Amino acid sequence: MKLADVRRFEMLARVRDFGAAHPDLFPATSLGGELFAAVNGVVDDVNGFGVASATGDNSARGQTVAKTRARGALHAAMLALCRTARAAAAEIPGLEAKFRMPRTRVDQRSIPLARAMAQEATPYVDRLVAHGLAPTFPADLTAAADAFATTIQDHAAATEARASATMGIAKAIAKGIAVARRLDTIVKNQLAGNPQLLAAWRAARHISQLGLTYPPAAPQTPPLAPQPA
Repeated sequence: MKLADVRRFEMLARVRDFGAAHPDLFPATSLGGELFAAVNGVVDDVNGFGVASATGDNSARGQTVAKTRARGALHAAMLALCRTARAAAAEIPGLEAKFRMPRTRVDQRSIPLARAMAQEATPYVDRLVAHGLAPTFPADLTAAADAFATTIQDHAAATEARASATMGIAKAIAKGIAVARRLDTIVKNQLAGNPQLLAAWRAARHISQLGLTYPPAAPQTPPLAPQPA
């Protein structure tokens, strides 16, 4: 969460605790009690979204590593086939034209190209293997393309889950802030004759501004003393 959201969430947690500490003043059947219950639900929601966000963040980082590795494996497999095809073209003229690396880096658009290259290589397996490729290279190339496609999908899913949790946190906190504003009026009216509890409520409702800095005021230059005539 952003620092501003953390501060707002801390305030909502204090508001929840204030209501829990004074159920006699705000019974569950009263509007105040209902609003305190709503804040409690918001705090639970934010905690749940926070776990989902952390899980999604960890998953997205892991999938980023997996995608990078899968991209590298596919690039290496495609490059080996293209390089070998150029060498085998001495025996099979024009073979190198069938197997060319993409002009840009290997990405999602390279997946169908790699699969097509594996199929195109089938009639030339013997000669390509004779030049050093593994006998299973067509299947290996297809498997590398499939693995890269899977990591792309998994990374997108993890990123979407993280974004959804982040949005859920923001919406829940916004809902909680709106409820806390309504509660502020109810609590102040209820505690008008109790300055001690009212001060405790104001402390609970306060949103810390820690972390914010302000530039120091510019020093004032004293006026020059008048010179004698």
